[in-house]
Amino acid sequence: MIARLINTFQDNGQVKYLFKSSKSNKFDRLQLRTKPMMTDIKSFVKKIVLAGVAFLGLNTAVQAQCVINYDGNPCVGTPIRFTGSNTGTTHDWNFNNENTQSGLRNVNYAFKTSGNKTITYVTTVNGTKCTATLNLVVYESPTIKLKLRNLYEQCFEKNLFCFDDSSFNKNGKSIKNIKYLVGDGQFFEYPKPALPQIFCFSVKDERGGLFDLFIEVEDENGCVTSDT
Repeated sequence: MIARLINTFQDNGQVKYLFKSSKSNKFDRLQLRTKPMMTDIKSFVKKIVLAGVAFLGLNTAVQAQCVINYDGNPCVGTPIRFTGSNTGTTHDWNFNNENTQSGLRNVNYAFKTSGNKTITYVTTVNGTKCTATLNLVVYESPTIKLKLRNLYEQCFEKNLFCFDDSSFNKNGKSIKNIKYLVGDGQFFEYPKPALPQIFCFSVKDERGGLFDLFIEVEDENGCVTSDT
């Protein structure tokens, strides 16, 4: 340490000296010069922090409104209703790069294939762009397999039309319900059917005629397939 002797005062003929560091003086002078600068830096940093907090708060509020809601069973061929932000001013949809739609907050879309799907939604809330994504698993719908066991033309007396129903599901889920509707108004329903099964009906109208058979098969996922 570099130091110098300073003659301070005399007491009873004795000279007293005070050691004072020149380095300490330099440090004090430097501290006096930099103190206003440090105050300004602290104030600037505080403003940055406050601005950052305000931005994060705004961004969080925007993200809270940037969501995708949907209604319907995610099944192949079944329209699903997607709903975007009710405060958004723009609406752009991307359905797993299989299709896109723009301009509407509420859209309906039916996937043509099964598997994992990513829905991307971009909107503008309070002038800020935000993006929301939704991951869905789209299931294969049941497969109807119906075969007539006897003649498709019969006399009215003791007529009986029977079908082998071997409907199945590729996605591994059980068949939950089967409905049959005959063209003459007869309706049959089989909850939790044991497939394959035999289904029969008789025409009740003596006048005869042509009668369609409508069938609807639903699985545990709520996926529905229908055919005539």
